Amino acid sequence: MNNTNHYSEDLLSNYSNLLECYPSHELLRPMLGDAITEFCHDKNKNYKILEVGAGRGESTELFIKSNMQVTFIEPSPGALAVLKSKFSEKKHTLVRADALEWIKREPPCSYEVVTASWVLHNFPAETRDWFIKECYRILKKPGLFAIFDKILQEGATQKNNDLFNKQIERLRSSKAIDQKLFKKMIAHEKRDISFDYVWYENDLRDGLDKLGFDKVIGRGRHERDMVLFATKN
Repeated sequence: MNNTNHYSEDLLSNYSNLLECYPSHELLRPMLGDAITEFCHDKNKNYKILEVGAGRGESTELFIKSNMQVTFIEPSPGALAVLKSKFSEKKHTLVRADALEWIKREPPCSYEVVTASWVLHNFPAETRDWFIKECYRILKKPGLFAIFDKILQEGATQKNNDLFNKQIERLRSSKAIDQKLFKKMIAHEKRDISFDYVWYENDLRDGLDKLGFDKVIGRGRHERDMVLFATKN
């Protein structure tokens, strides 16, 4: 099993320009950082954190502290190079790998925190469910599963359609995105709302409850994106 929906290097090289078209980046990502730092509150403890699809560390910068040891999983060599330049301490581990293959080899109860930002919606629903189950398996007790992702509200078809069109217009209006990149993002956005990929908040909450997470809390929502975390005790 592997994920074939990684961002291409040209998308990653234009990531800063793309983020300008997605206001949730600035509005919600700090909430993810706050949830992780609040959980890792004991300054005398070393917290092992797994960040899946770490990108260039946009989320990491908002939570990383001296009492954290982070394992970064990232398939892009360009993104890994940026991570290495930002987080060069030897205690951190940078791994170029497909997360779906890599996580199967991790022993149970290995991390206090598993986190991902705008990653899991790229998996087909069945694969995503399996991956979250694996995240639960490798979490310690107590443990925190914290995500920032594209998670739609169920039963709001017209609203979701309007928000989709609003996002497309943001991309279309950007002077920093050329036509080639625009077409790639259109394909990406359309795939995200297709039958095999679309992700609804109610389904996520139900799945986390069934796995055994104790608390499932929505930290914040903006349009189609939300920050959600769940604890394993």
